[in-house]
Amino acid sequence: MKKKLIQSLYYLFIIHYSLFSACKSGNERHQQPVNTDSIKERLINVNKVMVDNESARIADFIKRHAWKMDSTKTGVRYWIVNEGKGALPKANDKVKINYRLFLLDGTLAYESEKDKPLEFTLGRGESTAGLEEGLMKMHSGSKAWLIVPKYLGYGMTGDGKKIPGNSTLLYDVELKEVISNK
Repeated sequence: MKKKLIQSLYYLFIIHYSLFSACKSGNERHQQPVNTDSIKERLINVNKVMVDNESARIADFIKRHAWKMDSTKTGVRYWIVNEGKGALPKANDKVKINYRLFLLDGTLAYESEKDKPLEFTLGRGESTAGLEEGLMKMHSGSKAWLIVPKYLGYGMTGDGKKIPGNSTLLYDVELKEVISNK
């Protein structure tokens, strides 16, 4: 509820500022310069509150499920359930994965087809940044749970299909194969 209020205030602020600026004539705009530093600071503060709220929701989710997750510097949480023995992928390597993608409320959004792993190259934007970052923590053959914050997933807009805007993502992923791109 608090998150929706903050988001609503953020959007209201942007709309109000846009309309107020658009209503002024050209001369009035030049007479009273807009303090863009102040606006930028407010937007940064709103964003920090939104990130902190999401982080608290993720921490609560992890605690409720009693998962033992590590975290990357950017905020991806990961739990390697079964450690594989194969290669550790890096940027420009092709990976093959089996996965299920859930919203944090448990709704299944997407999953790979049975016996047909998803294949893509890391570092080319072919998947979410959070999934790619999590995969680079896994050896080939590993199975893991990844929690991806919205800013490393589909962001404020979602994917336009099954992922709503501002969604935290939960991946159940198996790294089937790493094909090194030397």
